[in-house]
Amino acid sequence: MLAAQFAGGIAGLDAGQFARIAIAYEPVWAIGTGRNATGEMVAEMVAAIREALGRYWPARFAEWASPVLYGGSVTPENIDDLAANGRIDGYLVGGASLDSGRFLAIYEGLRRG
Repeated sequence: MLAAQFAGGIAGLDAGQFARIAIAYEPVWAIGTGRNATGEMVAEMVAAIREALGRYWPARFAEWASPVLYGGSVTPENIDDLAANGRIDGYLVGGASLDSGRFLAIYEGLRRG
């Protein structure tokens, strides 16, 4: 299913456009729920995303040039696990970004990781 979503989403793009794309991933069950995936769960999905990219994109983009961003209840409580284990290139911080103290704690967690 994931590979099919990519195939439809990138149909007709040229090599120059591939270089400017970032992939955002958030589990459907995490949207607005406060639930989040573990770093290990995210790493598995990132690997699946990279595999799907490899089917349809030039290899150099599938491996490194297309960042994979994770959103899904990124918090000060889970940033250490996500940063250490998730194989994520960046984060889409939702509700925690509305509280400067929590957002700063996420930033500090990334600096530790």
